[in-house]
Amino acid sequence: MAKVLICDDEAFFRDAVSDILRNEGFQVLVTDSGAKALETIETHDVGAVVLDLIMPEMDGLKTLGRIKAEHPDVQVVMFTAQSDEEVILNALRAGAIDYLAKPIHAEELTLSVRKAMAAFDLHTENRRKVTQLKTLVNSARKLSEISEGELAYESLTENIVLLQTTMDLIAEILEVERVSILLLDPSTRELRVAVANGMNLDTMSTIRVALGEGIAGTVAQEGAPILVENIDTDERFERSRYAEQYATKSFICASLRIGNRVVGVINANDKRNRESFTENDLALLVTFSYQISLTLENALIDSERLRAVKSVEATRALADILQAEVEPQSMYEKMGTTAREALRADQVCLYRWDVDMNALRRDGVWGDTPAGAEPAAEKIEGPEGALWAAYERGEAFAGEEAGGARCIIEPLRLRGKPVGAIRIVRADTGEAFGPSETSMAGTVAQMWSLGVKNAWLYQSLNRAVDDVARTERDMMVLKGELKQD
Repeated sequence: MAKVLICDDEAFFRDAVSDILRNEGFQVLVTDSGAKALETIETHDVGAVVLDLIMPEMDGLKTLGRIKAEHPDVQVVMFTAQSDEEVILNALRAGAIDYLAKPIHAEELTLSVRKAMAAFDLHTENRRKVTQLKTLVNSARKLSEISEGELAYESLTENIVLLQTTMDLIAEILEVERVSILLLDPSTRELRVAVANGMNLDTMSTIRVALGEGIAGTVAQEGAPILVENIDTDERFERSRYAEQYATKSFICASLRIGNRVVGVINANDKRNRESFTENDLALLVTFSYQISLTLENALIDSERLRAVKSVEATRALADILQAEVEPQSMYEKMGTTAREALRADQVCLYRWDVDMNALRRDGVWGDTPAGAEPAAEKIEGPEGALWAAYERGEAFAGEEAGGARCIIEPLRLRGKPVGAIRIVRADTGEAFGPSETSMAGTVAQMWSLGVKNAWLYQSLNRAVDDVARTERDMMVLKGELKQD
């Protein structure tokens, strides 16, 4: 809270004015000269100055001029025993908000200081809003520059440049110490911390917020922004188990949207001045969230374009392999490596139906088993498990395995009949497979189905050649026997 500074060279008057204002609830500072008054304003949060006109060395008018030149928001109430109208007009022209004649009356003094402090608060708030709006404009420009850059928007969670810049700009605009951005994991329908500042990152990285849970979960589910002035008295929410990380009990949160879909939320906590958030703060956060959402949408559009290009490139590469490679193991090796790189997977496994084993046999594995994933079994006999279900029913699976690894399983089919399946896995620390990657996995599975067909044709051709050679050898033996007879 801003303080009132009393500047008078008479100690008795300083004490009398101080007692009056302190009894009215003001925080008071005192000094006995204009020079000391300027020093005090530099080092303390002063909102109003009660300034005597007649003082040695630097008089009240000179001190007033210096205050208004160096600290235009600070309001000055002049007082003196003189009643010269010209002097009063000069003081008002120089920027004094009021002029009081000695002896001071308590009610008159209190009313004048209250008016001065209200004017200081108004000027300070207006200046703050202008600064915030300028920062908002500059922030929007910065985000636009980022979205136009040559960045590989593989996903929102990978675009740390965008998210970190966004977070820093919000902290600057709202003058807060703690900002976090949580993004919605489409596979688990949970919010996860993407970036955060001013917090314990080890703790924050483990946070999972379900839709409808707490402030962030409620905003993500309902879409409407939320202002909490004091979490201890707000009946809508319980105190978070992470509350000890925060210096204040006030929070604001707004959603991030792409179209009508909520993709995440922004939280702001701990204003630097330790005051509660206001509706104005929430309005600024919401306004900024619109620009962020537009930037994210543009990023995703660019991401989808790049992924579509990669999907076409992967399909072409697989088609080239099918055309160029004849021997099955060489073909499988190149297709497995290509598929793993295209889908950014930690591991890809191929399973084919083996009639002799009466089971799905692992025909190839590319990459090591990632964290949270089940090891690739050598054979799958069914009838349980996602891989068997994908093979038998022809239904793709996309989600998490029991250990938390991200997984896609695609069936392999020829003329509608099941012939095998492929399993594509990412570690539990990686992001979920997006819609475009799931679609690409389906395309990869189709190419693998053709690969299995080519392998069977190759094997059938080899068997036919062997049969012909064996028949010819038998005929030669038979002819030799007939000649001997």
